[in-house]
This record gives sequence, structure tokens and C-alpha cells, in this order.
Amino acid sequence: MNNKINKKIEFKARVKHWAVKLDVKVIWLGVRPMRNKWASCSTNGHLNFSTDLLGLEESLWDYVIVHELLLFFRTESWTTLEKPDACTSGGL
Repeated sequence: MNNKINKKIEFKARVKHWAVKLDVKVIWLGVRPMRNKWASCSTNGHLNFSTDLLGLEESLWDYVIVHELLLFFRTESWTTLEKPDACTSGGL
């Protein structure tokens, strides 16, 4: 199996790992060329990540993956999350 395919498999496994950890339901997961961004998510559970990420360190993968999953989670579940103390105390 070539290295690019292995990296794609590893990357998707990291997405699934973080999705379980963050309790986010991913309906569809893609890794494909993207011109202007690292990733995108939709409210129906579709996540796309740029193939450019495959050449980066895995710690950067985690950063982008968690960021996208939290964006998706926030759009779906914002009403169930507690606001940070700074928001409720007028600090922001």
C-alpha cells in the first residue's frame, strides 16, 4: 500500500478517535484536495479535510480535527453547552 493511502487511513482513524472522544456523530468523512482551507463541516455531519494535512505532523492533525469537530458540535448543540464564566459574568 502506498504512503499516501496509509496516511489517509491514519488521518481518518484520528478523526474517528476524536469524534468518539468528543461525542460528535460524523455521517460522512472525506479527505480531498481543497484550494483555500484545511477543512470544512456541514450541519448534517459531513466533514471534509484537505489532503494537504497529510504532509503535516500528527499533532497538527489533531488541532484541525478537534477544531472542526467542535465547530460542528457547537452548531448542533450550543444550547446544551454552558457558557464560559467570562461570558456569564460580563467579562467579554
